[in-house]
Amino acid sequence: INNLGSEHKYNFFVALANYCVKKAEEGLNEFTKTEYEIYRFMIDNNIYSIDRVKNIDGAFYKNVSGCAVNAGEFEWAKYFIEKYKEMLEPEVRENYYFHALIEYNIKLKNFGEVLGYLSRIKHTNHSSKLNIKGWEIITAYEMDHLEELRYLIDSARHFIQNDKKIVPSKLERLSNFILIVTKLVYLKENPESIKSINR
Repeated sequence: INNLGSEHKYNFFVALANYCVKKAEEGLNEFTKTEYEIYRFMIDNNIYSIDRVKNIDGAFYKNVSGCAVNAGEFEWAKYFIEKYKEMLEPEVRENYYFHALIEYNIKLKNFGEVLGYLSRIKHTNHSSKLNIKGWEIITAYEMDHLEELRYLIDSARHFIQNDKKIVPSKLERLSNFILIVTKLVYLKENPESIKSINR
């Protein structure tokens, strides 16, 4: 590691973390912990950007915090979110900070907090819109806001049909998620159907 320049060092570890993401998406959940350990090593050793003088990239910040949350490392996740938010570029700092706090609070089931942060996000890119729609649906479902949930599901379906700038695999994942939530809502509103299935 000491023989690598800042750019090569950063790209090497990000490539390792991305490999872990790919394996976790294939169902190998143990790679979530490995991904966290890679990011933790990067932060502990000040490998947080191509050039250490520059600010942390927003996507990297979000990936590190989200990975720590998914690995169940909540205390460290909160520490990272708060300490490193000031290293984000000023124009994106607030939004990425809120994104990280939303993922953190969803895992802790603090859905009132999630609603507050969702309402404060002002600008976002196409990829982040996917996450936001997913977070809105999760929050409405968990808080039993079923009327709002129907609207959010309908809005997400239109988004999938009309947005041509997002990677098809990500749109497919949102589509499958919406399908599952729709079925869960039906079962929640028609508990007798669960009884008939169990028979």
